[in-house]
Amino acid sequence: MYVGRDGVATTAATPSVRHRILLAAEGAALGVAFWVLLLTLGVPWVFHIGGFDGLLPSAIIGAVLAWAGWRAVPMAIVGLLSLVLIVVAYTPIIVAPAQAFIRDDPLPAKADAIMVLSAGLNDDGTISPEATDRLIKGLELLNRGVAPLLVVSRESYLVDGKIVTSRQDQERIVSLSPGALSKLVVAGVTHSTHDEAVRAGALSRSRGWTRIIVVTSPMH
Repeated sequence: MYVGRDGVATTAATPSVRHRILLAAEGAALGVAFWVLLLTLGVPWVFHIGGFDGLLPSAIIGAVLAWAGWRAVPMAIVGLLSLVLIVVAYTPIIVAPAQAFIRDDPLPAKADAIMVLSAGLNDDGTISPEATDRLIKGLELLNRGVAPLLVVSRESYLVDGKIVTSRQDQERIVSLSPGALSKLVVAGVTHSTHDEAVRAGALSRSRGWTRIIVVTSPMH
């Protein structure tokens, strides 16, 4: 507290408060960096978490930790993730472990159906590049005559009060192959790989299928 020229007592903002505000801002930035690093490493996709879903919570948690005097925690985590990313990006250390998780079964001569797993939907209704790659691979197998039917699952989300689905973009891509739309079977709306497995089982039982080919990504 100090007395101004007009004689009125004034309370000055203490340096510690200003310092904590700066620390909180730094913690929020570290929280954002933490989430971006996780996205780059692909961790959220494993748990079916959207790209921006964890951005704000991470920033808030980082700000709270820094404000409370735990600034070293988000800094250490971001530093560790940065090191992991550098190792993954610039060394071959991850190649062998990653290849061990890749499943690439030999294709049977014939199957009852080809099921293409979903892989993300954009707000404008277009499917993700990964989902497009899977669908094109499924179409390739269909055209090769490996199976007579192509099974897809639908993704559906509420975006700004409007329901957005993968239906139109999936059908647009499938229609590029003459006659493929007539061989398309929709497994219904799903929100996880577990949902897709349940729907595939139900379809197989109802249609008498005994073998289906599943198309997904190498690390899925």
